[in-house]
Amino acid sequence: APSPQNASGHAANLPSEADIESLRLAVDLDPDDPELHKNFATLLQRTGRYLDAAQAFNRALTLDPSDGQSCMRLGACLSALGNYALASEAYEKWLRLNA
Repeated sequence: APSPQNASGHAANLPSEADIESLRLAVDLDPDDPELHKNFATLLQRTGRYLDAAQAFNRALTLDPSDGQSCMRLGACLSALGNYALASEAYEKWLRLNA
């Protein structure tokens, strides 16, 4: 399959499977690091794997409930999945954290 391209015709800067697997391994080796879960979730989100990303953002938030960026990105994933009620809850939490 051809690589996605940006407006200039260059391949879009999407994470590779190797990037994703490297972070998956890092998460497996250090499962209590919320930053690793957030980074892993972000890669999944960027490749359109919204359900897996939402699960990883939830894990990051379990480990660090004050992470507003994970709340916001979780909301975006849930919205992309059509789960607007849970997306709204995530966005509301993000707003409370940033008040």
